[in-house]
Amino acid sequence: MVSSRVLALLSYLFLPAVSEQQPLTMSSSGYELEISKQWDVLGPFPVHAREQQHLSPSFPLNLSEPIDFAKKWPSSYADGGSVGWSTTPMTDQGELSVSFPEIRWKYLRSFEGCAALQHHAVLRTTFKIVPFNPTSTVPRDTALDSQSKPNPFPPNLNILIHLHQGSYFTVLPKELGQSSENVTPKWYAGNIYDLPRSLPRLVELPPSETGEYHLFISGDYEIRLFGDPVVQEGSDVPVQHIKLEIDLEDSSGETFYVHEPSQDVICDFVDGYAFGDTVGIGLRSREGGWTVVEEAYTASSASESLGVKLQQPVRIAPGQTRVVPLRLSQHSPFKGAQLDVILRVSEGEEHTGERVSKEVSIILPLRHLPAWPHTEQRLAIRVSYLFGNANPTIFSVLPPLLAGRGSDKVPILALHGAGVDVVESERDFWANAMPQNDETWVIMPSGGTSWGLDWHGPSALEAWASVSALSDILQANEAWRGQAFPRDTQVVLTGHSNGGQGVWHSATHFPDRVVAAVPAAGYIKSQAYVPLTHSRSAHYIDPMLRAILETSLTPDDNDIHLTNIAHIPVLAVHGGADENVPSWHSRELVSALRTSNPQANITFKEDPGQGHWYASVLNSPTVSEFVDGHTGSTEGVSIPKSFTLTVSNPVESGPLHGVRIQSLVIPGRLGVLHISSSGDGVVEISATNVLHFLVKGASFLDGVKDLVIDEDSFVPDHTSRLPLSFVLKDGHWIGTNKRDGELELNPPPTRLQSILSTQSLVKFLYDTEPAFSLARRVAHDLLTYHRLDAELLVSSSLGSSVNESTVIIGTLRSPQIQEVIEKQHTSFSLRSGELYLSDKVVDMSEGQSCIFLHPSSKEGYQLIIIYSDEASLERAGRLFPIRTGVAAPNWLYLSPQMDRVGAAGIQGAGVWSSDWKFQPESSWWSSS
Repeated sequence: MVSSRVLALLSYLFLPAVSEQQPLTMSSSGYELEISKQWDVLGPFPVHAREQQHLSPSFPLNLSEPIDFAKKWPSSYADGGSVGWSTTPMTDQGELSVSFPEIRWKYLRSFEGCAALQHHAVLRTTFKIVPFNPTSTVPRDTALDSQSKPNPFPPNLNILIHLHQGSYFTVLPKELGQSSENVTPKWYAGNIYDLPRSLPRLVELPPSETGEYHLFISGDYEIRLFGDPVVQEGSDVPVQHIKLEIDLEDSSGETFYVHEPSQDVICDFVDGYAFGDTVGIGLRSREGGWTVVEEAYTASSASESLGVKLQQPVRIAPGQTRVVPLRLSQHSPFKGAQLDVILRVSEGEEHTGERVSKEVSIILPLRHLPAWPHTEQRLAIRVSYLFGNANPTIFSVLPPLLAGRGSDKVPILALHGAGVDVVESERDFWANAMPQNDETWVIMPSGGTSWGLDWHGPSALEAWASVSALSDILQANEAWRGQAFPRDTQVVLTGHSNGGQGVWHSATHFPDRVVAAVPAAGYIKSQAYVPLTHSRSAHYIDPMLRAILETSLTPDDNDIHLTNIAHIPVLAVHGGADENVPSWHSRELVSALRTSNPQANITFKEDPGQGHWYASVLNSPTVSEFVDGHTGSTEGVSIPKSFTLTVSNPVESGPLHGVRIQSLVIPGRLGVLHISSSGDGVVEISATNVLHFLVKGASFLDGVKDLVIDEDSFVPDHTSRLPLSFVLKDGHWIGTNKRDGELELNPPPTRLQSILSTQSLVKFLYDTEPAFSLARRVAHDLLTYHRLDAELLVSSSLGSSVNESTVIIGTLRSPQIQEVIEKQHTSFSLRSGELYLSDKVVDMSEGQSCIFLHPSSKEGYQLIIIYSDEASLERAGRLFPIRTGVAAPNWLYLSPQMDRVGAAGIQGAGVWSSDWKFQPESSWWSSS
């Protein structure tokens, strides 16, 4: 079946040239969609990166009111201080170039730097859906009359929209603002990073009497996404390059599902054996919900050699796409060109007993490689495994060039830059950029996607999981077992650009896993890459609220955590003429590290005249020599006589020299342990804002005569057996070899973003149609941005899901919301039907909402969204932490004022205490 998009593109090839005003047309299932190529544009307005998560995407417009195209709006970017509407055309390929050449960008930049280029704009056009009869002689424009208006929801018709490099879009009826009933916009996150293999969104059309709609786009320019206009465009004027794909799909087609091959996960086969243990199959429900319920099996000749088994039943909600995880087993070599997989699915609802069983047949093409070493150059091998027990994941590796090596060498873990696809298009490019080393494995994780979470959170976990997965895969095959390294091995960590920043981040947050580090062209942190100086909310926000919000960014501040790598060998590399990440970023990090430790083992290599990327940035004699010097030994870094561990979010940090901070006295602030050993057998530990820490495998305690923590002394009987647990109680440290000193609940992370660092799929519980709509949109975002799986469940209570990483969406009347609050694991409570936070009334009248983290009885967390109406639900949904740099601590109380003044409209925010309670020292509450 040929899709309507293909038919539309073919029609372009055979139509005569048209003017920019002629609409684009797509057709399917007896309907035709016409979209105007003329776009209205309002802007530019100054914002900082990620501020669109707090502001209304339609800022400064109120979309419940008629649009006045003659009105002017305040903007400090424009001469005279105001801007109005302009127009821009869209090409036949759906491409938009949005710029404002009348703004004196060069003048603004001369004072404010690249931060002055950040801006927001609102784009608007119209489209209509009409019945289409290709044999009709009735003119298309007159096909609609008062007696033959189309059904506002055409039967068996899906609207699919894919927005590339726009932040949000929404669809509203064209009679917007002309009736007493206002429609709340449902905002869909765009694919702002233009991530490869991403999917279009299934859009819910609101009711319309005419079949005509407004399409609004929030266009946000970020230099990190679009690049420096001087470099990219040869101009001072920044340009937003946005692409729109819109399609019609017959949901009652030949199949009840759509196979999405771009989402499939399949490893390479090396000498006939699968280099992985997982298969993932991308499926979208075209109509209704159904469940993959039975084990998959292979058909044809592969069944004698290979076996695939369903990891767990997979429920796919209406319109949702999921990657079905299958476990792959192999009995003998297989060199066929494809793998035929059959899945048995069940339609209908379990509680009704009415189930219909169907089959889904999928063909997966295979890539075969010879055994290494097979050429003078190593070929990148695609590896598959199951990340977090739920997410089929793929990464690439380079095997040792020399036969039989790798088991006694430290592997290289290489983190790619933003937008680099190590799975498909740029796999060989990234592999060829690696430092030359013949004796060790080079592991090139995906980070989830080509952007991921900037190698933080789930992206960092996926990188480390790839190391363990490769070890497991090598151990499982007798032919490769001799080249397997320990699954918890240390690594030489290297990366470029965003990956260079990722090296700084992973080395400072997981220092005991790193033997040496080579960060190339890395930036310090997101706030330093593009400063947040043009924040709209900064003009209105209480400084204490701003401080609380920014605690959620502190875990990403690599410079604050530099003490953790003060004794790890580092070679920082940067092009002296870098046009993307100025070399001062590396210089400043090197300077800060040397300040922490003047004897730090760090070398700075600046290559004069080189830009952001050059072939030898990681593949030079200097880098290769450095890497070779640290891959040869698995003994790790010797423990210095004194060292300092700095932690901001213990949940997302590992140990240093065997010492790990578990929880803080006041979460949201830094926790610091300074450990020093004297020559007379005394070890002193000085603690700042640390509530609980562990010591395990620490050789600095060998032969210790006295361990002193602050003013509390511990004799050798307390230090002879590891691990040791130390907890601060009533101002004194209590040490134990048992775990009875630990806190009753897992300590909370310091930000909402930690919900992404799950070791399982994310379950969404909802009980209303608006909540389901948001859950399906966020589930799409999780798959697009992080390759994380999500299950959507209608629920009136928590049930067994209390132990899962769960997002619970509801009102105060929702049973699952009432149930989680009644547990009183946090300071939220219900009193006479009103919501309280500690002793404060949380007004949940129209427009108000809350979003907060809640503990789970197992590892993982629950994220709770309580809303009062659809507008408040949309506001809370935009704070779901899909991207880095979103200021969202443990709990937030939101108001409609956020639409106009961003974060300044937040009514309350804070970080939970170590026992998940309201903590005045790290909380803010509006006095109004």
